[in-house]
Amino acid sequence: MMYQFLKTPEELAEWLKKIENTSWIGLDTEFISEGKFTPLLCLIQIATEEGLFLIDALSVGSLRVFWERICREDTLILVHACRSEMEFCHHEIGRIPRNVFDIQLAAGFAGSDYPSGFKSIGEHFANIILPKAETRTNWQKRPLSMLQIDYALNDVCYLHEIASGIRQKLKETKRLSWFQEEMSSMLDSLLISFEKEDWTELPGILHLTSNECAVAKALWDWRRHEAESRNRPECRILRDDLIVELAKRKTADPERIGALRGMQYLQKSIPRIAEVIAEALSGSDVDLPEPLYENSFPQYSTICQFIRTALSDFSRKKNIALSLIASPRDIREYIASYYKTLPKARKARLRIGWRKKLLGPLLKELMSGNIAIRLTGKVDDPIEIVSVDHSLDLLGEDSE
Repeated sequence: MMYQFLKTPEELAEWLKKIENTSWIGLDTEFISEGKFTPLLCLIQIATEEGLFLIDALSVGSLRVFWERICREDTLILVHACRSEMEFCHHEIGRIPRNVFDIQLAAGFAGSDYPSGFKSIGEHFANIILPKAETRTNWQKRPLSMLQIDYALNDVCYLHEIASGIRQKLKETKRLSWFQEEMSSMLDSLLISFEKEDWTELPGILHLTSNECAVAKALWDWRRHEAESRNRPECRILRDDLIVELAKRKTADPERIGALRGMQYLQKSIPRIAEVIAEALSGSDVDLPEPLYENSFPQYSTICQFIRTALSDFSRKKNIALSLIASPRDIREYIASYYKTLPKARKARLRIGWRKKLLGPLLKELMSGNIAIRLTGKVDDPIEIVSVDHSLDLLGEDSE
């Protein structure tokens, strides 16, 4: 397999001139994240109209000019499962590209499971059989073997072919605009996740009081600073569940903190944790965060199960991944919006965009009681959605 290996700043600069006018770039990265707060980027694989390229991220120096090139609006970026690449880009230059075609996301609209691995998508849409022998390789070690290089190049050399096949399928099924809408939404969500205060996403955080939220936020901030300064995963500093439990206890007593199950492995950190909690508890009421339970809403568990069962059958017959159509959270928010118990600041995703077009009629009839779900007795097609009014065509035709 012919390729060029870029190892110096001069080689990178010369290559960027060479691809100045390319209309698309296939992109993948190899990195080491185990035991680290910030993953170590080791290798960047590139496919363009001009050929295949590898960038040695360990020796080439600053990658800022590279990521700036990736963000050009006139260049389509082809990638599989783009989160890591977008995060590296944002970390380097504070923004991410917007002209992105993620084949994992696109495949979910074209009949593939979501999320699906690159090997599975290659086989499904281009009859390409890809070896995966180097998935646990040490990408930091130099020199790279030919097996490593071939594996890395395989991740980009077929991207354009696979993306073209999926795009054609989406055009034929009139789902291309759906994918483009979801791609834009995904990039928006990634950007928010790279920048927002994630303490509000701690499991079990919703029903904490303002004082307890203050403790949780203080512990989260301390943990993040410690993890970043020591380049260790945040969970190795203090687990999520321990942050919430310490917040509930609202104690700065080192003995009581140390008595909490799970803290026995963090004895050296207990004095500092106690100081962080004490500082949070002594803060002014003006500085207290709003309790997050105000943004919670009824879960309607039984109705959620019913809706999910119907959507599972619907998605199978429409040949689109259920996990892409609606998450459990999406379903809960839709039901809460139907009963007008969803907080005004939140918008149910199933009521907007392509999801509304695809699911609107079905959900309306489900919630109004005009549909029954029954077992068919068939193992390969066990569920049937039956309309009380047999004139309703709930599967219908897709439309953009």
